[in-house]
Amino acid sequence: MKKSRITLIILYLLTLIPGYSQSKTEQIILRNERFSKIDFYHAAIGIDAAVHHNWALSPKIGIGIGSSRNILNANIGLQYKLGNPFYFGNNDRISYSHLAMYASLDINLLRGKERCLFVGGEIAHNWGLSSDYTPSTEVEQEDNYNVSKHFFSAKAKIGLKIKRYELALSYEYDLSPALNQKYIYESKYYNYDKLYDSIFERARIGIGLTYYIPFEI
Repeated sequence: MKKSRITLIILYLLTLIPGYSQSKTEQIILRNERFSKIDFYHAAIGIDAAVHHNWALSPKIGIGIGSSRNILNANIGLQYKLGNPFYFGNNDRISYSHLAMYASLDINLLRGKERCLFVGGEIAHNWGLSSDYTPSTEVEQEDNYNVSKHFFSAKAKIGLKIKRYELALSYEYDLSPALNQKYIYESKYYNYDKLYDSIFERARIGIGLTYYIPFEI
């Protein structure tokens, strides 16, 4: 933003030079201001993938402020999280889905005109939507009580922003369980040992790709 202010000052000073076109200067100033506004506000669409005992795919949409030229970027949005355990042998499985409302803040390092390295953090409030239980010897059963009604999660990330794209590696941790452990123990105690790894999982590592769409306010 500093560079655009300096540019505007220089262009204003040019208007004081005799013979310099006033209309041309005004056009340049307006174009510069418009570019700064478009470059600053953005919408975002993307998808995250994470793994541990479970794998998860999470499409997301959001809006935010800041670009790779700014030291800080902030975003808020919604993310749909679909999780499913890896299937190994006779293990039972519980798949689930959540809707998350997230807020994130990035610090841009080594900033260039259209690229930067960044580190960031994110906090999300998650609401449980649905869940399916699949015993190893039976067909899938819908059981939405398996999933927690709501819980918070936190994420740390590092990555690259190049033009309008962002590629990030992340570490995510559920601050409370994503699955309803008490209900699962009481209703599925006979298979509890087969579900143990997936229902107690809280940490995941992941990778995400986001595309930013600039707009003007």
